[in-house]
Amino acid sequence: MRRRTRLGVRVVEVPPPNSLEDARAAIAQVGAALGREAEAAAMLADFDARMAALSLPTGGDRPLAATWGPSGYSSGGATLAGDVLRAAGFSLLADRLGMQGSGYITLESLVVADPALIVTGTPYPRASRAEEIVTHPALSSLSGRIVHVPDPLWTCPTPRLLDALALLAAEARLAATRGAP
Repeated sequence: MRRRTRLGVRVVEVPPPNSLEDARAAIAQVGAALGREAEAAAMLADFDARMAALSLPTGGDRPLAATWGPSGYSSGGATLAGDVLRAAGFSLLADRLGMQGSGYITLESLVVADPALIVTGTPYPRASRAEEIVTHPALSSLSGRIVHVPDPLWTCPTPRLLDALALLAAEARLAATRGAP
């Protein structure tokens, strides 16, 4: 959608992506808005080639994963993070709990589920009480791994999503060899 602000500057509104396909659409939309369709098309061709080369895990029982952030914040199934985790080869704790968008998973629910992978973001430079839950001692008793995925890799609709996808696909393969839940 294009509109002009009262200062006469064109504004392009890009909806937040909820899937890898939405991210692709955003790249094309921004390329068109900048008059750089050819560059956007080349970026998308590279995106598609990198995605195809990842040889993502498919079929079978998928290991369970959850995102886990300050105050127990988690990304549900209908989010970009959820789509990336699914594409990487995981099933989502958020789906099991009926969470579509983002929301909160209690520490108790996380511990009982004992996911093969808990994905956390980048901690802020200063400590906060909300972030204490991410390092709660109960997490050390879980059988899965905790992996930090830097926020810039998977919060914006850019080709860097594939860096997060590659990292998470490697984790899915590792979890499958461990026979994790």
